[in-house]
Amino acid sequence: MKKLLSLLLVLMLLLALCACGGQAETQEAEPAETAEPAGTAESEEPAEEPFGAESDAEGLNVPEVAGDEDAWGNISVLVPEGMVLNGGSLIDKEDPNTLWVQAPGSMTPYFLISLYSEENAAGSIQTTKEMNGALDLDPFTLNGTEWTGVDYDSSGLPCFQVMGGGFLVSSAGYAADDPVTLAVLASLKNIGE
Repeated sequence: MKKLLSLLLVLMLLLALCACGGQAETQEAEPAETAEPAGTAESEEPAEEPFGAESDAEGLNVPEVAGDEDAWGNISVLVPEGMVLNGGSLIDKEDPNTLWVQAPGSMTPYFLISLYSEENAAGSIQTTKEMNGALDLDPFTLNGTEWTGVDYDSSGLPCFQVMGGGFLVSSAGYAADDPVTLAVLASLKNIGE
């Protein structure tokens, strides 16, 4: 079982590296709901609090993003408008603990979501950090769940990997502080418990 999990982890990392190595033109597939980064809009108001700054006891405010709740196996997730859910992993298309939320007909942008032990998720994040020169994110909280991880750019494409609430989430095409990312992370539920 440990060998299978190790192999699955290696394949997911390779896929994430391949996806992040795409051309910068793939950013055009980003949904229209993506907001401008904090501080880029023309206004005289001060910039918003830095990413990770808590807004209340439950954490960051969750932005509203158009889409539908969907489920695969043991995971329920918001599938943003213009994206599709594909269940299973690269190794096991029937894996109830892994799913993809991605642009139809394209590899990026995507979210790869898996149920993971904290130990395995931390190991995956450390490997991603070492292989990509990723930087640690400040821990942030959404709906009472603390998320930690790393983010990096690959060929101009924002990428991140975070863990929280028993989930490991990797993405290419979205930054960790993107409203679509925050809405997807906040929606995650383990429905197999």
